Amino acid sequence: MSNTPEFAALSYKSFSSSQTSNIRKYIQFKYFVLINCGANVDLLEILQPEEDTFFFVCDSHRPINVVNVYNATQQEFCVNLSSFCFSLMQSAMVMFDLAWIMSKDLNDMLWWAIVGLTDQWVQDKITQMKYVTDIGILQRHVSRHNHRNEDEENSLSIDCMRIAFEYDLRLALYQHWSLYESLCNTSYTSASLKLWSVQGQKRLQEFLADMGLPLKQVKQKFNSMDMSLKENLREMIEESANKFGMKDLRVQTFSIHFGFKNKFSASDIVYATASLMENIEKEGPETTNFIKALDSLSRGNLDKLHQGLDLAKKQLRAIQQTVASCICTNLVISQGPFLYCSLMEGTPDVKLFSKPVSLCLLSKYLLKSFVCSVSKSKAFD
Repeated sequence: MSNTPEFAALSYKSFSSSQTSNIRKYIQFKYFVLINCGANVDLLEILQPEEDTFFFVCDSHRPINVVNVYNATQQEFCVNLSSFCFSLMQSAMVMFDLAWIMSKDLNDMLWWAIVGLTDQWVQDKITQMKYVTDIGILQRHVSRHNHRNEDEENSLSIDCMRIAFEYDLRLALYQHWSLYESLCNTSYTSASLKLWSVQGQKRLQEFLADMGLPLKQVKQKFNSMDMSLKENLREMIEESANKFGMKDLRVQTFSIHFGFKNKFSASDIVYATASLMENIEKEGPETTNFIKALDSLSRGNLDKLHQGLDLAKKQLRAIQQTVASCICTNLVISQGPFLYCSLMEGTPDVKLFSKPVSLCLLSKYLLKSFVCSVSKSKAFD
């Protein structure tokens, strides 16, 4: 007889009536673990469970529904409830910590925790200080795991998995794209150089010239660039970026190596999985996209991960083009202390921005670009 407990895994979009009725189908289960959902709604009122049903909530969304906090008879929160701020430990890191405490942490789990942290940083959901602090925590775990794996027989096998801490460039997908495309479609560089304008395009050419990089080289795939240029590329870019006011182009992060060939940064995985989950090219149940995104996190599904990278490039291009259009046509309106922008039906890629992550990335990108496009005294006039 199997000792594995019976369980079911569900993905959800919201606590709508259809979603909650789907959860109630599994009411025979007595224990529910809610990951990244449930903290900001009244679970007992919405789900109406039996008295002997327990909910374990691990959710970094805020604000917390106070009913959940004070009605602790059927709920346990896997978060630090002494702090009701927005800058708390990410759900992925909480789950990894639980595995570590029970001595069941694996390299894959550590990588998923890194991806979870990076996702919040990419979407500006945590401060830079919080990000750097948590990077330090994860770096110690990475060192521990790498030291532990040195004695294993498969540490040098073709199927090995190794995580490495590194300082990398704040350029989206550049190792799987061309350097030129990445510079143009990364919010930080695009906003800093004001690439929606003719003057901005000129500054980009000057930036590349200052680094001594031929246009022919930067416009081809990164993997095809001359090795002599790639060897010192990070130092060259960082030195020139400082001259052009981009002093935060270097970032602390992690990369993962699968065998000897495949290398991905944590932000690569974030963009790929988000694009798979919000893929609008194929109509179908949303759970299908969720499962594909989940599968792409497995080292055995690199084909799905590469599909996600291709979708992510399309997403970033769409965001950049929409931002440029909004800035050039003055669609960002100041309304007192707020800024707003309306995208009309029929606008290219408007369907993509009906998805939460895509909308969030667009909003952050547009805000950065708008602030860079006007003087601070005029931004909120």
